[in-house]
Amino acid sequence: MNAGQTTDPRGLTLSGIDAKGAEQFEAMMTDSYYYRVGVQDRLDALLQEHPGFALGHVFRGYSLMTDGLTSSHAKAATHLQMAEKATATPRERQHQEALRAWLAQDPLARGLAFEQILADYPLDLLAFRQHTGTLFWMGNKRHQSQIASCAASHWGSDIPGYPLFLSAYSFAMEEVGQY
Repeated sequence: MNAGQTTDPRGLTLSGIDAKGAEQFEAMMTDSYYYRVGVQDRLDALLQEHPGFALGHVFRGYSLMTDGLTSSHAKAATHLQMAEKATATPRERQHQEALRAWLAQDPLARGLAFEQILADYPLDLLAFRQHTGTLFWMGNKRHQSQIASCAASHWGSDIPGYPLFLSAYSFAMEEVGQY
């Protein structure tokens, strides 16, 4: 592993951040899954400390796009540019592609980018949550449940973050009447 790289609890490489920052990022991911307040302020502080944290910039861009305000697009584009300037793994570059497609208002390309991430890295909680969430908001609940079901075979109670996965998976299945 290169200097400036670490892994998340599921073994996925993170570029431009140290182990302490990765722990903070994981806590933010958890808090975002549970819709806790203050995540964006903490993420902004983390990005000030680690300006080369590619996935952190992408996550911030996703958050800005999720708010649904076109006025947020310029800020999201700035975070994409910061991510593109940073050293990044292939997975992190795939996330950049998803954000790029979102900014281009190309939901098909965005979905394909997320699905490629999940095919290559099925334990990627950020891609899983973003993709299943956007499918829900687009009204494509059947596809949301299919993506969740495909990912489920890779998860188990021994994998860190399993409760987060399980909450989004359960929601997807409930949306199509699979209790």
